[in-house]
Amino acid sequence: MFQPEPDADDPIHSWRASMDEVMQRNYSQLRFDVERMETNISIAEGDIFRKEEEQFFIRADEMQVNDLLKRQADEVNRLEAAFKDLLRERALRKASKLAEKRMYKEAKTRYIKIKHQEKVKQTADAVIVASEQHRRRLDQLLQLVDSKHKRQREGMLVSQDRRVKSQRAILELEMRNMPQILRDEVMFDWESKLAHQRNADKLSFDQLRDTQQAELAHRKERFDLETKAMSEVADLHIEQLREMGEMEHKQKLDMIIQVDQVEIAREKVSVLKLTGMHHVELRKLKAAHKGQLATLIRQTKSMARARERKWKDAMGAEMLKSMDQANDAMSSEGGSNLGAISESASSASGISRQDSSSSFGSVDDDTEAEVRAAEEAVQKLMAEDYAKANAGWNAAQEQHKLMYARHKEDRRRLAQQHRDQLRQVESDIKNKYDELDLAHESQRRDLRKSHEATMAELVQFMHKEYLVSRSIRLADRKSLAERRVLVSILNTIADGVVSINPNGSINRFNLAAEKMFGYKAEEVIGENVKILTPVSHAVKHDGYLKHYMKTGQRKIIGTGRQDFARRKDGSEFPCFLNLSEVREEGSVVLFTGIIRDLEAKLAREERIHRTRQEKQLEMEALVSQLDAERFQTRKLIGQILPSTIADQLMNGEPVRPTKFNDVTVLYTDLVGFTQISSGLGALEVVDLLNQLYTAFDDVIGLYDVYKVETIGDAYMVASGVPKLNGNNHVAEIAKLALHLIKTIPTIKVPGRPDVQLKMRVGIHTGPIVAGVVGRKMPRYCLFGDTVTIANKMESNSVAGKVLVSDTTYRRLQTFDGYSFEPRGDVVIPGKGTVKTMFLNGLTGFNPDVLSGAYSKAAAVPKAAFEEIAVGPVPLPVSSDTFAQPQGVGM
Repeated sequence: MFQPEPDADDPIHSWRASMDEVMQRNYSQLRFDVERMETNISIAEGDIFRKEEEQFFIRADEMQVNDLLKRQADEVNRLEAAFKDLLRERALRKASKLAEKRMYKEAKTRYIKIKHQEKVKQTADAVIVASEQHRRRLDQLLQLVDSKHKRQREGMLVSQDRRVKSQRAILELEMRNMPQILRDEVMFDWESKLAHQRNADKLSFDQLRDTQQAELAHRKERFDLETKAMSEVADLHIEQLREMGEMEHKQKLDMIIQVDQVEIAREKVSVLKLTGMHHVELRKLKAAHKGQLATLIRQTKSMARARERKWKDAMGAEMLKSMDQANDAMSSEGGSNLGAISESASSASGISRQDSSSSFGSVDDDTEAEVRAAEEAVQKLMAEDYAKANAGWNAAQEQHKLMYARHKEDRRRLAQQHRDQLRQVESDIKNKYDELDLAHESQRRDLRKSHEATMAELVQFMHKEYLVSRSIRLADRKSLAERRVLVSILNTIADGVVSINPNGSINRFNLAAEKMFGYKAEEVIGENVKILTPVSHAVKHDGYLKHYMKTGQRKIIGTGRQDFARRKDGSEFPCFLNLSEVREEGSVVLFTGIIRDLEAKLAREERIHRTRQEKQLEMEALVSQLDAERFQTRKLIGQILPSTIADQLMNGEPVRPTKFNDVTVLYTDLVGFTQISSGLGALEVVDLLNQLYTAFDDVIGLYDVYKVETIGDAYMVASGVPKLNGNNHVAEIAKLALHLIKTIPTIKVPGRPDVQLKMRVGIHTGPIVAGVVGRKMPRYCLFGDTVTIANKMESNSVAGKVLVSDTTYRRLQTFDGYSFEPRGDVVIPGKGTVKTMFLNGLTGFNPDVLSGAYSKAAAVPKAAFEEIAVGPVPLPVSSDTFAQPQGVGM
């Protein structure tokens, strides 16, 4: 503060001088303190202003440094981002390039695979075309062979006919001057031999056909084997092509992946180079940034010193002077804090300058060291990473080479494997050819042996048949001669001989009988024997016959008796009757009576009794012999015709067609017989049919049925014809059908144990007409809609089932125990719709029990049945001839 010079006249000065010294010193100290306070306040305010300004500049400098650091960080980030973008773009370009290359290679690989598949398909198509061509060649060959076989068969037939014609012409030349009887005998013998020769020719023809069929079958088997072999080789070739194509495709894909690995390894090397260069640039940039920061700091510190100097200048010299005075005063009084403050400020300024100068020097040194360390680190990093990347690249290239060599070896090994497979298949095919040739040769050898054995057997059989036929012809001639002798004897003897059937109808009347009774033979043949008996017994005669036929009680048969007979004029005369009978299969079929007129010979009866007995015995012996021969003949005919029909044919009577109003007809047929027989030889087919029909014949022997005929595998049976059996024919046929269905599984196909025979059956009931058809090998045939409908029932049935018509179904409903199943309607052309049912079974019916009973009955000796002889019909006699219920028995 301004202090003027003391003035003595100044009252204040005077007043102050008048104070004591202590007060004056106190007031002076107080005034000094006030000044010092003001000075300190001014200094403090200036220091505050300086600090505020310094803080402002510090903040400005910090902002400038931060801006610089931010710009440097942004520059580093931009460099990093640019480098990352460079790497990303490079990676994208490389990935796109690799993807394009991979897509191109994969597309090329797919194209190669498609071409390979097309090649495989073309190969398969070529195989199919070759197979078709091979098939056409086989068809042409089979047509050629079949044509050749047909010509061979036709040539054989022509040769056989030509040989027969030549032999017949030679025979006619030989017989030109022969007697007619000898000529007929020779001609009959030749026709018998011709029939045998035709059988042998037919067998030769069948054997030729079997041989030809075997040849065709062998050719087809050979073709099938060739086709199969061709198919196996083609399939193997196609499979090998497919395997090779798949391997090449897989190897190409593996190679693409491996090439990508090589490219990736090479790209890693390039990226490492770029990364090293980027690190060097980044380190250099950071070093430059550090230098910029150091420069900015130096500039900031320099400006701070300039501001400090400017502040000091702004304080002014007066303030400094006052501060010095105050400091001096204070120093004289013991010092004050102002000097300390000034000193602290000076020391602080010095320290600041020292720190600033030392800081600038250290920053420059650090920047240079960091740049050098960065360059060395980058060089070291680049050297190590580059070596690793090169090692990876080299390893990938080496792996690529190894993969290529491995792929080449795999292809070579697969090709060798394919060659081995092909050789093995060719060897197997050759072995199959050899086995097939051996099998064919064995079959041909067996077929030749079978043909030779069959021909030898046929020749032996024909020889035996010829001998038997010749014996039969001799026996027939002898029998004919004996018959003529017998007829001559019967016509020359004085006794009347009359034969009747079980119905009482006369069928034989000799000359003696004509003279004795006054009738001509044609007048009484077919008439009832009652016309020859007395009137008193005529009305009872039929009852006698029925009683005997029913009971079998003999009264006069086999013995003679005296009785009375009636002539044509009605007169009665005494006679002696000798009655005999002829039985066949246990039934009487003929009664023969020898009648002697006793009217004129009663007186001589005793004298001629012995003679008559001898003649009677002789006659009976002749009749028995004739009956035995007739029995043999009838037995042969009875095997192919019904007994009643055989009787008519044996008696030389015409067989007229007969209508039967109620008959049940059964048809059977084997299901799939054509297919089964196609796999069998002719002899095996005949053996199968013989086995089948023998079993069926055994079964029908258990029932009241008649076997009509067999055609191939069809079997026809009827009941109610020719022998009527009331309403039982429906049940008999139904049980027979169920029995046959049970029997058919037991029959086995020769050489085919795996084949199960199946049969379908059809039944219908209705009227039929029956009669004998033909002269040579006559047949008893059935005609009518009933036969047709029964056949349709069989054809519409199913395997293992019995199909019956509605008529048969209604008739079977009258019997208990039959079960049925609806089948539906069947349309029959010309007949309309027929309702049908399946016959499922019969309660309590067991065919096995019947078969066992039949087997026991079959064990009875034949002699028990052969005791029954067939002979002339017994002669009708008087009313006492046959037994009456209360009269004399027979």
